[in-house]
Amino acid sequence: MLSWLQRRRAPTSESSPHFHSLLTWERDHVRGAVVKLSHGIADVLGVGVSPVHGLGRAQFPDPERWFIGADLALTQAEDMTEHGNYQRKVVADTVTMSVPDSITLSAAVRPRRERNRPTQPIKLDEVRDLLRRGYREALDRLDQQKQLERYVITCGVPAQVRVDGHQVLDPVSLQGTLLEADLCFFAAPIEWVRTLEALSAKLQISLASIVPQRVALAAPLGDALLVLLDENEAYLDRLHQGRIVWSARSDEGAMGIIDATLEGLPLQREERLQLMHEYRAGRLDREGLDRLARRYWRALQAWLDGLCELVPPEERGPGLPDQHYGLDLSHKASEALLALETPYWEQALGLARCPRLATLENYRNDRVMNWTRQTYGPALLPSWSLAHYVARQYGPGGELDRALLDIIDWRSAS
Repeated sequence: MLSWLQRRRAPTSESSPHFHSLLTWERDHVRGAVVKLSHGIADVLGVGVSPVHGLGRAQFPDPERWFIGADLALTQAEDMTEHGNYQRKVVADTVTMSVPDSITLSAAVRPRRERNRPTQPIKLDEVRDLLRRGYREALDRLDQQKQLERYVITCGVPAQVRVDGHQVLDPVSLQGTLLEADLCFFAAPIEWVRTLEALSAKLQISLASIVPQRVALAAPLGDALLVLLDENEAYLDRLHQGRIVWSARSDEGAMGIIDATLEGLPLQREERLQLMHEYRAGRLDREGLDRLARRYWRALQAWLDGLCELVPPEERGPGLPDQHYGLDLSHKASEALLALETPYWEQALGLARCPRLATLENYRNDRVMNWTRQTYGPALLPSWSLAHYVARQYGPGGELDRALLDIIDWRSAS
C-alpha cells in the first residue's frame, strides 16, 4: 500500500542529528533508505526496494512508474524504522539520489587563484570564489562540447585543495600566494533531472542533490583507482581520500570483451555467454580451453590498453596509487578485474609495483551503522555507499562539499 503521508520537516543544521532519505536508482529497481546523520556518522534505520524498469542510458524517464516505485521503496524504509531495531517511525524531509553512471558526464578542472596579499589569512569567501571558478570552467567545457543543451551539472567533488603547491585539508586561515583545487563535476540529462524534481515534489520531500553511483561508491575508499565494469561500458576513476579527482569512461564493457574473445565465431549473445560459462567451469577439452584462454587474454589486454589510454599522460607513472578497487556490475567478466593485478597493467601505467585489487561487493565502512534487521550484502552496497557520502557531506570537515553543493545551480537549468 502506497503512503501519502506528509513528510515532516527536519532540522537543517549539519551539526545536529537529523534524518535524511536516500534513493538509489539501479539497473532494474530503486532502493530506498532512511538514515540518521550525526557527527559524520549515518545510522541506517530502514531500507526498502521496488522494481523499476527503463533506467538505462537509451531509455527515457517514465514519471508515473518511477513515482510508484520510489514511493513504495521509501514507504518500506520508513515502516522499517518503526518495526526494526530503531522502533520509532521516521519520515525524513530531504532526499539524496544516486543515478546510473551510464547516463552521466564528467568534467575535471583545476581552478587557480593568485592572492594579492599572501601574508593575510585565507578567508572562506576566497575559497568559495575558487570553487565558483571551477564550476564556471566545468560549465564552459561542457558548453564547448555542445552538451549543455541536454545535460545539467548536478554535483561536484572537491578532491584536493592546495596552498602554494602544498595539499591542505582546510585552507581557511592559512597564508599563501597561490590557491588551487582539483574538482570533478558530474552532469545528468535534463529530462532525468526534471523528472526526479517532479517526483520529489509529488513525494513531498526536498531533493538535496543528484549524484552518479560511482561518486557514492568511491566515498568509503582511500587513495586508489576505482574500476567499474558494466555490460557496455567501464569506468576508471582516480580517487583521493574517497573523492574522485578525475573520471573517465570506456565504451568497452563486459560484452565487448566477450565479443572480442569470440570474434569470428557464428554465435548469438546467449550462446557466447554459455560458452564463457562452460570455459569458467572447465567443461571444454584441453585444446579448447587453451585456445579460448589465449583469445580471452588478448581481449583483456586490448581492454586494459583502452583503459590506459583514458589516464591523462601526466598522471601515469609511480605517482598513481597501486591500490585498486573493482566491481563487476555485469557479472559476466570477473576475470577483467583480476587482470588489473597483472604485470601487463602495472607496466602499461608505469606503476611503482604490481597493483593490489580489492573487490567492493563486501566492502564495509566505519561511517555507516546498520540499525535494520537485514544482513548487509552486495545488494545493499549502493545504499550503504550513498549513506557514507551523505554522512561525510553533512558532517565535520564537509564544509567544502556543502559550499560546492550551494554553488551548483542545477535547479535553474531549463
